[in-house]
Amino acid sequence: MLYIDAHCDSIAPFSQPPQLDVERMRVSESGVQFMAAFSPDFEAVKDMLDKMDGFEAALAAADPGWRILRAVEGGECLNGDLRRLDWLYRRGVRSLGLTWNGANALSGGADTPGLGLTSFGAQVIERMEELGMLVDLAHISPEGFFGALEVCKKPPIVSHTAAHALNPHRRNLTDGQIRAIALRGGVIGVCLYPVFLGGDTPETVTRHIEHIKNTGGRGCVGLGTDFDGIDQLPRGITGVQDMPKLFELLDEHTIGLNFWRLVRELP
Repeated sequence: MLYIDAHCDSIAPFSQPPQLDVERMRVSESGVQFMAAFSPDFEAVKDMLDKMDGFEAALAAADPGWRILRAVEGGECLNGDLRRLDWLYRRGVRSLGLTWNGANALSGGADTPGLGLTSFGAQVIERMEELGMLVDLAHISPEGFFGALEVCKKPPIVSHTAAHALNPHRRNLTDGQIRAIALRGGVIGVCLYPVFLGGDTPETVTRHIEHIKNTGGRGCVGLGTDFDGIDQLPRGITGVQDMPKLFELLDEHTIGLNFWRLVRELP
């Protein structure tokens, strides 16, 4: 079984104790762990990427069936300079979230509705797709979301979110957004944060997955746990070692194959 988790903050964990590490994460025969560097400071992002080197080396030594995929959460660290995007690509980054919750030079974020994609944000998307990077629309404002989709020529992702129809949180996707991602061949990662889910059981997670699947189709949904970026988890899940409890409730496409369709195309 292939397991892909489209988001964690484990390289600089917010949660204590950490929810993911090399020893506990190998919960399937093979897998890909997206690992985000989250900081508005470019030098701090560089340091986090250096730490990912060590994490990846330890993971490769422990289990060659597993890999990490380097990501950056929030385009603030670009500071309006496309050359930094090229540097991130050369450093192995293959996914970038345009915003965090606030507005930046690329777009409005979830906390700034009414602000959409900027001309620089459009340039970033175009360059990302030229290089071969996944455009991540987690945390973005609704206006930024649909503005970005007008620019995207390749399938985008939403790495960690949930269904607005089941819990109307500003970070969750409406049915219209779900269908828009699905129509473009993108994939949505459902997170494990009870605040976004509106409940704290594994069954709550699967309800959001089923809603997204029923709205956009089987191919548009996966997992994006947000391990180490959240301070609460569903009951019975204290870290990545407990993910098999969820696997029992899911199909192989949600567990990994849907995201694999996009990951396998990356350079």
